Amino acid sequence: MREVDEWNYHSQRHDTWHIDKLIEVVDDEDIGRILCLPIPRQPRPDVLIWNVAPSGAFSVKSAYFEARRLLGIEHTFFQCPLSSRVWEVVAPWISTCVVDWADEEDLWCQVVFKAAALGQLDLVLIQLWTIW
Repeated sequence: MREVDEWNYHSQRHDTWHIDKLIEVVDDEDIGRILCLPIPRQPRPDVLIWNVAPSGAFSVKSAYFEARRLLGIEHTFFQCPLSSRVWEVVAPWISTCVVDWADEEDLWCQVVFKAAALGQLDLVLIQLWTIW
């Protein structure tokens, strides 16, 4: 891991951003946003802050909950590569139905009812539990 001193992305002397450094670590779409940020007049060291946690410190736990918040629980159970592969092998009908029912408020009920109608309720519930 780099020392925080190496994370200087702007020059205090010239009041400009080091675009070459930004390009190495930031998505292209975010560079424009960063360039709009004013550079402080008083020199202060750059610090890395994880604003998801109150302490500002990164943890796997906080990243997990942030990913769940951003992606939604349906992503975890049906759309991530691992769960997609599980459903492809175990119950191929799930992927199609989840796409068709994506806007339904009762997605989970739809999945359970369909699994029961196909005689696969135990199988589907066990897979959901396993993925979780």
